[in-house]
Amino acid sequence: MRALPYAQEANVIRRPNTMLLGDPIPCSIWPTRTRTAASGLTWDHEGETPLEWADTLALSNVVLVVDTVQYAVVEVQRNEFLPHAALRLRRSAPSGA
Repeated sequence: MRALPYAQEANVIRRPNTMLLGDPIPCSIWPTRTRTAASGLTWDHEGETPLEWADTLALSNVVLVVDTVQYAVVEVQRNEFLPHAALRLRRSAPSGA
């Protein structure tokens, strides 16, 4: 079975701050080529995570937290050929930031 390397770990929360999973999940997140940027921050991102997390991430109001940066999950696409979930994400600023 093939596996993708994942560069980060993310905590999975569901707004308004309910922890969905006890342990962080492996993932990789990067800025998209076509992106919305403001104040020097890139808001649109893509990512990948193991396929086993696809259903959890597809729930409404799910956010991945990497370090202190929050990424709202916009879309989850399942890839069965090379088992992983492709993610479309939007970086979200915590209130007051």
